[in-house]
Amino acid sequence: MVTLVTGATGFIGGAIAKALRDRGDQVRGLVRDPDKASALRELGVELVRGDMEDLASLKRAVEGGVECVYHTAAVVGDWPDPAHTKRVNVDGTRELLE
Repeated sequence: MVTLVTGATGFIGGAIAKALRDRGDQVRGLVRDPDKASALRELGVELVRGDMEDLASLKRAVEGGVECVYHTAAVVGDWPDPAHTKRVNVDGTRELLE
């Protein structure tokens, strides 16, 4: 079984990916920049370059036997742009589910 973790380079997503790998699960991480995900790569996480605003990358991320998704990717911050936040947090989540 393959488990997808979105936001895998973030604090929560990274912790989930590590815990899953520690127990022996096959983990795929959706990351915007694989060069910044060397720690995940070293753990054995399969990296998929993508973004919550890129439908094609979401489709690639769930291909090939993904049975479980931990969705932790999100726009956060004190003053995020409302339109960008909606595109990522609402529309991107909807696309991922579909």
